This record gives sequence, C-alpha cells and structure tokens, in this order.
Amino acid sequence: MALCLLDEDKLASEEYQTIAWEYAKAIYELSQGQNLTETVRAELEGLAQLTGEIDEFGIFLENPSIHRDDKAAGLENMFQGKVCDLVMNFLKVLANRERLNLLNRISQNFSNMDDARQGRVKGRLTTAIALDGREYSRLTEQIGRTMHKKVTLMADVDPAIIAGMILTIEGKVMDFSVRGALQQFSRQLKQSAGEKIRTDNQLLMD
Repeated sequence: MALCLLDEDKLASEEYQTIAWEYAKAIYELSQGQNLTETVRAELEGLAQLTGEIDEFGIFLENPSIHRDDKAAGLENMFQGKVCDLVMNFLKVLANRERLNLLNRISQNFSNMDDARQGRVKGRLTTAIALDGREYSRLTEQIGRTMHKKVTLMADVDPAIIAGMILTIEGKVMDFSVRGALQQFSRQLKQSAGEKIRTDNQLLMD
C-alpha cells in the first residue's frame, strides 16, 4: 500500500513538472517576442523567492479554499505596476486555471530554458578554504573557457577535503582534492592487495 502511494506521488510530481514546463515554455516564447526575457526572468524569480520568504504569500497562492477570482484580484492589487504587463497577465492566467501552486516550478523551468539558450551552466566549486574574489573569478573563467560556456559557480567550503577542489557541474563530479587523491590511492592499494592474495591462493592451489 505504501509503495502504491509513493508511485502515485511520483506520477503526480511528474505530471506537475510537465504542466509547469509547458507554462514556462509559453511565457518564455512570449517574453522573447517582446524582448522581455531578462525582465520576466527576474520578476518570476522574485515572485518565487517571495513564496519562500513570506509564508502567507505561499499559502495564498496554494490555498484551494480561496476562489480563483479572489486570487487574481489579490495578485493585481499586490503587483499591478510592480511587474511588467506580461507577468501580471500570466499570473492572472495561472489564477484562473488554478495553477498558481506551480509558480516556483515555472520560474525554475523558465530560468533553465534561458540558461540553455544563453549557453550558461551552473555548478558548485568546493574548496578547503574560502577563495578570494580574484581567485574565484580566475577559476570560473578558466572552467568557462574549457567548456565553451558561460559558467556560474556556487562557492562552498569544506575543510575535510584538505586541499585542492571538487567541481560539480552538469551532473558530473570532478574531484581534484587531496582527500579524493588519498581515497583513490587507498582503493588502488586494496585492489592490488586483493589481486596479490588471489594470485597467492591460486599458486597454493596449483
């Protein structure tokens, strides 16, 4: 029974993601046609951020007991003149179709589409000590030249890696840390020891 519920939750999540993608694609294409892509992206990201910072706003968007007309009117009162007409009208559409609960996903999908079109990728750079601005910029520029893309890296500090760095980007993890080298060396030692034991055992059996 529990497994069935998990499957249903997964299917629902995938369905919501598909719907959010279609809405994001629609407003992205409209924003391109009106040369408003950067503006729309910034405003959608700002709205998504508000849902996390102000609990009442998130509840207002997702509460099914609030009629969609009231949501549309409330959004107009809150954001008319503060966001562009395209975003304002888009929010009303989401309210009328009872899809305001997808706003965060739509914003993320919009940003992903824009990053892909601009050749931008995001990643995480982990170092043992914090990098100064110049060193961070140098590494970001080098990685971007290597990938032939515009790279944005989130800096992270983990003293446990001892020295070096770990780069996580486009789903790949590249470990250039001392800890990583030590772990690899340890695995190689264990593998060599295992092969020697197997060889010795085979000689004894022969």
